[in-house]
Amino acid sequence: IGSVPLEGEGAWWETRETIERLRAPGNEITQLPDGLRALPELKELDLSRNKLSSLPDCAVWDELLELVALRVDNNALQELPVGFGAQGVPPLALLSVHHNK
Repeated sequence: IGSVPLEGEGAWWETRETIERLRAPGNEITQLPDGLRALPELKELDLSRNKLSSLPDCAVWDELLELVALRVDNNALQELPVGFGAQGVPPLALLSVHHNK
């Protein structure tokens, strides 16, 4: 996600008005940018089959108030961020984390 080249300024996710679904399974992604919080209308995030060893801290997830589905299965995660999901933020209906460390 963080290495997609663009002509001009800004990250690719900043070039869109609204992103509701982000599907990037099997892309060898190793980390997520804190800029993920710039997607407040994101509802579904699929990062399965990548190489994530950790997720951003709760300050990032606290901004994603529309996120109802998170798939991070088949990565290298050992734990979720401390406080993740506390008080229903993000308001996930689906959390898929199987086949991690």
